[in-house]
Amino acid sequence: MIWPAEELNRLLVDLCHAAKLSALVPKLAAPPSTLSQAQLSEWIMTSARFLSVDAEPIRLDGSLLADQLRNAGPAIIQVADGFLGLLSCNGKVTLLVPSGDTVKIPLEELRDIIAAPAEHPLRQEISQLLERCKVAPGRQQQAQKELLRRRLTNKNIGYLWQLQTPSGSNFNSQLSEVALPFTLATFLAAHATEYSLWITCWYLIGRSALAGQVDINTLTLSGLLLLTTVPFRMGKVWIRGQIALSLGGLLKQRLLAGVLNLDPGDMRKQGAGQLLGQTIESDRVEALALNGGLNALLSLVDLCIALWILGSGASGLFFLLWIGGTCLLAIQYKNARSSWTDARLRMTHELVEKMTGHRTRLAQQPPQNWHTTEDQQLESYLSISARLDRRKLWLTVIAPRTWLFAGLAAALYTTDRAPTALAITLAGVLAGHQALRRLAQGLAQLMSANISWQQVKPIFNAAANIEPNGTSDGFHGHPSTTIMDANDLSFSHANGQTVVNKINLRIEEGDSILLEGESGSGKSTFVSLLCGLRERSSGQLKSLGLDQSELGILRWRKHIACAPQYHENHMLSAPLLFNLLMGRTWPPTGEDTAEAQAICDELGLGPLIAGMPGGLSQMVGETGWQLSQGERSRVFLARALLQGGDLVVLDESLAALDPETMQMALACALRRAKTLLVVAHP
Repeated sequence: MIWPAEELNRLLVDLCHAAKLSALVPKLAAPPSTLSQAQLSEWIMTSARFLSVDAEPIRLDGSLLADQLRNAGPAIIQVADGFLGLLSCNGKVTLLVPSGDTVKIPLEELRDIIAAPAEHPLRQEISQLLERCKVAPGRQQQAQKELLRRRLTNKNIGYLWQLQTPSGSNFNSQLSEVALPFTLATFLAAHATEYSLWITCWYLIGRSALAGQVDINTLTLSGLLLLTTVPFRMGKVWIRGQIALSLGGLLKQRLLAGVLNLDPGDMRKQGAGQLLGQTIESDRVEALALNGGLNALLSLVDLCIALWILGSGASGLFFLLWIGGTCLLAIQYKNARSSWTDARLRMTHELVEKMTGHRTRLAQQPPQNWHTTEDQQLESYLSISARLDRRKLWLTVIAPRTWLFAGLAAALYTTDRAPTALAITLAGVLAGHQALRRLAQGLAQLMSANISWQQVKPIFNAAANIEPNGTSDGFHGHPSTTIMDANDLSFSHANGQTVVNKINLRIEEGDSILLEGESGSGKSTFVSLLCGLRERSSGQLKSLGLDQSELGILRWRKHIACAPQYHENHMLSAPLLFNLLMGRTWPPTGEDTAEAQAICDELGLGPLIAGMPGGLSQMVGETGWQLSQGERSRVFLARALLQGGDLVVLDESLAALDPETMQMALACALRRAKTLLVVAHP
């Protein structure tokens, strides 16, 4: 049942295959026996990427262990004698054994196996305590189990690595798992059945009324038909909700993965305003696309039924012409919507940029000139909005309602005046009105979603970007002890502008280096190359004697901790401790919390934390405790130091500090960082 450490590579491959996460068969070398806990975690995460799988490390808590295991599969679990392959947990735990078979054991048994090394030293002490308290023998076992769990609260008793397919690369496979074609077919079948029952009901009532023979049996049958439509409508609403939840969740996962994979250079070019606009449009894509698509599908069923009722005569041909006119109005609405969206996003971008980056320019202008351009933009925006409203009015209101009058006129002049024929034609006109109304709404929403999609598409596509994975051989010793070695390192933008030109730099372990340069000289670009945030145009860049392609981007970024410039570093709306320990496994251990508190004290943040009602657990950010620029800078510095990288890079991280605080922060960085590179102005 337990896999030895030398077969961890086979466990990873077999577990991914058994869980159907990957069908790849890479050649993975067994991990060296000398790896530390952090290096072992890096090996598992790096090796999993050869299988196109993400391995998320999770620290096991003694009191929450059962709940963590219940929701963990598939996962690799570290135990005293090796590793366990957790396949699933459905009532009982399914484990993958070295023979390739599976075994099932109770969840509590698996919990006891993992917790045994941590609980064993405490059992004798707790047993003696229960004896002195004269607890009944029949209750001692349960009392001992509860006391053990309480003693292990917030205690790290091991690790597991949860395996899952990356959100950015498995969108198509996840979409296939939703079984969308079958779900949509069921949705349309439910709607068609409901609509058919409704038409049959009114057909019976209308036939009896026109014949002058309305009786209790007809009314009873009609009532039963109407009652039968209720479960179909409920089923249709439920399926619609399931489609919205499934597709909406997949889209959000994909967009989140895309945001994390966006090129930093492209983000700088866009600015905060355009990024805010893209964020707003992403919500519109989800809501409009789902609602519009489903309404358009339902309208197809309604149109077919209306055409069937109207028949192939003049009324049916007239209705087809009206459908074509509605589609033309939808195209005009799309053009108006596109112009309106461009104007709105342009205003959002300029407003955000003025709020964040142009306050000095506004302050130097006379107050009467502050909003001159804004008034012009608003006037243009109102004109475009009025045009959009007119197009939408024609599409969603006038086109369906005028069909009622046109259809009635066509029915009176082109159909038989017999009551039954006239009633059927009128029913077709009413059904056509409902179909046109639903078609117009669906087309309007789909056109709007398509326009919003053009803004969100770059983020969606960015999720498919694959970063260099490195090689598993990089864990079997390093050919050099040099922390960083850059030879003729160069970087040029897409327009051909060279920012970094043939830079040579060698950093040995324990070095403390100051890199100075004028503003715009390429210091931050050079730092981004060192930290793996940009790809070099030419030259060599190695760490520990290995190129980035050999070491892998994941290990490279763990190896080098960077505190970017202030405007490129951010505080999340979360507890202060979370912002400090973003580079570590969450939730934190007591040692993590103590180290974070110690570094904050060394950086002079102790009085700030002492003044917070929640201490390190205090919410900070936009909706929480507000920090000054100097306090934020020291939090960013503490975050970089707490990552534990072999090289810590500070890109103008001390610029916002007064001389005394800067000396304190620099002294802390020199003590805490194994190797330090500080970037500053002369």
